[in-house]
Amino acid sequence: MIKDTNEYIELLELWSKGEKVDKDKLSALEEEVLKDSSGKDDIYQRIKWVQLRRSIKTLVHKLARENIKETVLDAFELNLNRGLGLLVREIMKAQLRNRNLTPVYASLIAVLNSKINDIGKLTVARAVLQFRKYFLANRRDCIGPLVFICHLTNQRVCNEVLILQIIQLLLERPSNDSVFLTIRALYIVGRFIESQVPAASNMIFDRLGSLMHDSEEISENTCSQIQILFKVRRGGFKKYPPMEEDLDLVEEEDQVTHLVELEESLEAEDYLNIYHFDDKYEENEQKYDTIRNDILGGSETESEEEETSENDEAVDENELQSIQQDLSQIKDMTESNLINFQKTVYLTVMSSMSSQEAVHKLLKLQFDKTSTDKRKNREVLVDMIVKCCSNEKTYSKYYGVIGEKLCSISTEWHQAFVQVFKSYYNDIYQYESNALRNIGKFFGHLYASDRLAMEEGWNEIVLTEEHTNSASRVLLKFIFQELVEEIGITELQERLEDPVIKKAIHGMFPVTDVSSEDTDHIRFAVNYFTAIGLGVLTDELRSVLAYLQDSSRGRAHARRSPSSSSASSRSSSFSRSPSP
Repeated sequence: MIKDTNEYIELLELWSKGEKVDKDKLSALEEEVLKDSSGKDDIYQRIKWVQLRRSIKTLVHKLARENIKETVLDAFELNLNRGLGLLVREIMKAQLRNRNLTPVYASLIAVLNSKINDIGKLTVARAVLQFRKYFLANRRDCIGPLVFICHLTNQRVCNEVLILQIIQLLLERPSNDSVFLTIRALYIVGRFIESQVPAASNMIFDRLGSLMHDSEEISENTCSQIQILFKVRRGGFKKYPPMEEDLDLVEEEDQVTHLVELEESLEAEDYLNIYHFDDKYEENEQKYDTIRNDILGGSETESEEEETSENDEAVDENELQSIQQDLSQIKDMTESNLINFQKTVYLTVMSSMSSQEAVHKLLKLQFDKTSTDKRKNREVLVDMIVKCCSNEKTYSKYYGVIGEKLCSISTEWHQAFVQVFKSYYNDIYQYESNALRNIGKFFGHLYASDRLAMEEGWNEIVLTEEHTNSASRVLLKFIFQELVEEIGITELQERLEDPVIKKAIHGMFPVTDVSSEDTDHIRFAVNYFTAIGLGVLTDELRSVLAYLQDSSRGRAHARRSPSSSSASSRSSSFSRSPSP
């Protein structure tokens, strides 16, 4: 047993240093050590900790709206008292990577919090600390934790006092960035605040109204966003409910709400993220078994050994870095690795003599031993290429060719470009006109070369006054102009007619599955493309709009004339099938 233990520790240390070891041998030794040891042994508890971390990471990674109920049951099968810090850390990391799933993560926290209150308390505390850190460093980065706090408020995990204090902070010294964050928060939590604390809601909108008319610090674009928000409020936030029905999983009497204030002293309790030897390991495991049985209704559950053996896979590189962090317990609070990586990318791009040379050098950076997350590094690299392009006085195809070559390497690189494009589209209002033009032409070249898929890049764009701003519409104008310049209007029309693309970009060209309620959306799209000189793309949109208007008038006439009931009825939704 001692020999196996020493060999396992030796392999683990070698792996933590980045050296290659036999993964199968490591897993086999892990099982042997568990068989020959007990809960009183340090090595036994350490292995169980690694397995718990692996299970939590897998659980969070697989979480989706469709499987949230199953995920909740799987989560309670794990010892969440022991893995409290790991669970909250993984969820918050995942939320920053994919903000679109924030409502799902908040719903999961709400369910777990209703049974184990410390989960919600720690999540709110860490979210507030994260918001403070990003607010002091860069207001644009606040949006991640801010959105999370809003959804936690909607789920009643944290009291509404917190989000009201954050909005007060943002509007205390208003700027375009702080007002944008306020507007984003109100779209998520505005309906909840309106119903729970209407007086506070009135004060917030009074403040926004005064900024719109009196403040010289607010741009016209920001003022137009405030006007749209007022319009949404007058409509009762109808399209922005506090939570979707399938994510409302906790009964009101089971909800546990934590009162946390923005400026109070909070602890992140980072020590919960790392391994500690437990003198009462077996006793604490038995206590959690009792809690688990109470939560799951006393149903028979599998042992941890069986669960981990089913999910047992070789420890990947991300696991290796986590183990290394546990051993060293050293944290890079300055993000020096990220900054150095960005500098390296910038110098590589600017010093290369050709795009081919730049791509060759950039690909080598991906295999640097200090890179702990290749996916994140790819997105950082792509982001730096776009930033270099945006800083030029005029657009240079040098950057477009670099992006074209990288984007065509693999699916992973393609996804990195898709995510970066969506990020720039959401935040484009922060860039000056020259940078905006360069960014538009850069992505326009990628779409024109067919290296970046339209159906993936444009699938979340909704071309309405409410869902866009002047900057995002200008960005789209430059993209389409670059497309026409490079491939011509005829080929562009053919691409947009592709069934897969047409279905995915319904938000930009609403021509299928529409009804009379979509007339404003269609009319806005027609006017937009006509205004930028691409009215030829709106032929089908105009036909759809005319059909819907005729149908609407026909129904109105039928209501006025009883004799018209004998006439043949027509569907209010548009069909692309030709008339016989």
